[in-house]
Amino acid sequence: MTLSATSTADDLKGKHALVTGATQGLGRAIAEIFARAGASVAVHGRTASDTEETVSAIRHAGGHACAVEADFLKTTEIAPMVELAAAQLGGIDILVNNAGIGAVAEVSAMDEVFWDRMIDIDLKAPFLVTQKALEYIGRDGGGGRVIFISSTAAKAAEATFAAYSAAKAGILAFARCLAVEVGSRGITVNSICPGWIDTPLSRDPIREWAEEKGVPFDRLWQEMMADTNLLKKVLEPDDIAECALFLSSERGRHITAQSVNVCGGLIHY
Repeated sequence: MTLSATSTADDLKGKHALVTGATQGLGRAIAEIFARAGASVAVHGRTASDTEETVSAIRHAGGHACAVEADFLKTTEIAPMVELAAAQLGGIDILVNNAGIGAVAEVSAMDEVFWDRMIDIDLKAPFLVTQKALEYIGRDGGGGRVIFISSTAAKAAEATFAAYSAAKAGILAFARCLAVEVGSRGITVNSICPGWIDTPLSRDPIREWAEEKGVPFDRLWQEMMADTNLLKKVLEPDDIAECALFLSSERGRHITAQSVNVCGGLIHY
């Protein structure tokens, strides 16, 4: 990561952002691009050691970052995490609810523990983080931004994705309703729906499926990641981070209650 001068260098100057699940992949890309754009960033991870690499990279490049931790399966850790982020940053202007898990199972084989874990991390935790963060966002009358990372799976139907799709679709509904509640405070609320993105969250299940099918990983990777979208491209975390930056900046000030697909045309609605 470098903080060289770009067209986004001052997009978030003076802003304070909390990014959950920012230790790798998409969350890290968002944290880093926000820092490049001038924001001070609270990097959330499940443990303090998880956050070290992202925080270090931002600071090494001349950005401002601090670390906060919370295990989203332990709900009592969530409010203190948000409070610490606000204290260290000096407030919260932008919240990106990125942290989540992905796992697949057929409904007939899914147990209650599997379902509850998906809903607790991918839907309940973002609600609790957001509820607490709204005590700080827009407190000075200057409005703010809330962004949820959902998925194209929220709008599609695919076998074995029932729990994940249900959680991510719940995020879209929650975000729309929240946008109505906080719009008068100058707070925008939007969701980003990535398609397949080159992250560990994508590679792990595809590697598992390749082993099950007895096919080379590279072949299945190409089929799943690129051949399914209209552009025939593998999307990178930075592609999603750029959208998050736009929605968080003044350029996105009139966009709210929307779900934006960043998927190369994987879905068309």
